[in-house]
Amino acid sequence: MRNILNLTALLLFLAGSFYSCTKKEKEFDLMDIAFTEYSLIGTFCQWTNLNYDNNVITINSNNELENHIEGSSYPAIDFSKNTLLLVHGTCHNSIADISKRIQKISNKRVLTVEITTKPTCQSEKWILALITNKSNEKVDLENIYTETAIVKFTPPEDHCNAYMIAVVHENGFDKLYKPNQLSKQFEIDNLKVMVTYRMSEEKHNCGFGGYVPVINIMKIEKQ
Repeated sequence: MRNILNLTALLLFLAGSFYSCTKKEKEFDLMDIAFTEYSLIGTFCQWTNLNYDNNVITINSNNELENHIEGSSYPAIDFSKNTLLLVHGTCHNSIADISKRIQKISNKRVLTVEITTKPTCQSEKWILALITNKSNEKVDLENIYTETAIVKFTPPEDHCNAYMIAVVHENGFDKLYKPNQLSKQFEIDNLKVMVTYRMSEEKHNCGFGGYVPVINIMKIEKQ
């Protein structure tokens, strides 16, 4: 009898653990949100009051929309059913391609903008206007970049003492990033690569070189 009770308890524990894990996974499932692009092309209007600082503005009324449009002949939006997400930023190189997606997780939405650049040493401003179903949920912006870069080892004298990712910046100099992880096969000084990454909130101390941003590498290939 004791063995039967122990087996029953074990089965109940496993079932509860499975339910708990399944429930937790479902809580963090991403759901794609449909959107349509909104454009001022063909009108006599233009976007205004934007600082191009890689930010997203949630617009839920005509009054809010008028704060960011110069002109009066812009296409109408039914704000009783829709929300406009106005996304803007500056890329330190020319843009070769830009894609976007909106996903819902928990009680917020994540807007991901993926930018592929060309090493032209010329910065470029960008704007996206996306209409989605009406929502007052918080929207987080995530920028992902794909760029041509060079792996460089910075010596201990600069206190970096690490392999860095160097991307051509708008003024012609290399923009240094510290990868949070880099496989041994890519730890080669002056190795040319194509790297896809997202920014982190961390900084790496390079001594006299100051603090440099830390990036999370999503994909890297030798060129």
